[in-house]
Amino acid sequence: MQPIGFVRSPYSDKREIPKGPGAKHEALGILEIRPEFELGLTDIEGFSHLFVIWLFDRADGFDLIGRPPTDDREHGVFATRSPRRPNPIGLTVVQLQRRDGALLHVKGVDMLDGTPILDIKPYLSSIPADQLRRGWMVDAERRRRPATVAAPIAFIVRSAMGSDREQVAHMRALLWPSASVEEHRRELEAGSVSHLPTETFVAVGEDGGLVGFVEVGLRSHADGCDAAKPVGFLEGWFVNEECRRRGVGGALVRAAELWAREQGCVEMASDTWIDHEESQKAHAALGFEVVDRCVHFRKSLGKTTIRE
Repeated sequence: MQPIGFVRSPYSDKREIPKGPGAKHEALGILEIRPEFELGLTDIEGFSHLFVIWLFDRADGFDLIGRPPTDDREHGVFATRSPRRPNPIGLTVVQLQRRDGALLHVKGVDMLDGTPILDIKPYLSSIPADQLRRGWMVDAERRRRPATVAAPIAFIVRSAMGSDREQVAHMRALLWPSASVEEHRRELEAGSVSHLPTETFVAVGEDGGLVGFVEVGLRSHADGCDAAKPVGFLEGWFVNEECRRRGVGGALVRAAELWAREQGCVEMASDTWIDHEESQKAHAALGFEVVDRCVHFRKSLGKTTIRE
């Protein structure tokens, strides 16, 4: 077998991939199909979801019995999704958002960046829901339920639309309170003044309301980054307080990182206030490292008297 393409994913480390009870796979990604197989994508746009068959290329060896992250009991490898399999093949269902030539833009990736793709098939199921059995997972969920403090928040991440402007303006005012909601609204209506590409992603909660946003753009350079290449930059990043530490911020940043990769960037940069410890911890949790600290100064020159 030979790969028909590779996955472009926001995940570079398996520890970044959501696992365990209630894990949601909402990450955006790209299935990059090799040019010689592009013709095989003909008519794929008509399907909403796809099976992706892929290779656990970084797995080492196998275990016939193991303990999955969704349970505290051991199960056979063929009754789990463990990567440590005799034949290290993975299966994921993704939502197809759009096709761009040999690139399939999808949602729901749970693979590492660069994962080889073995095959793609349309997702079709004729089995009624009442005939499906979920095996040991039902019992595992029942045993874990009493220890559950709060259900994970349900949300999706997508590009911002014009109808989001009012909610984004209110969140911007919380992030940057030096300007009013109306001033932020006018700035959003005017659009970006940068000559470089920009994008805004929003997190949409279960009730349809926005719970966070991230603004990302390209900069010609950023401190600590390669000055010869443009850099993806987090211009603004905000999550409603009640939704923090529940995966929303990380999902927004991953969407921004994927967008930056699509622009040809190999580095991501950001900044925050020197006394904003919560923001610094959030950046560190997502893999950012401190490259510089800066103190800004100002001096009033007073009124200038012009002599004749």
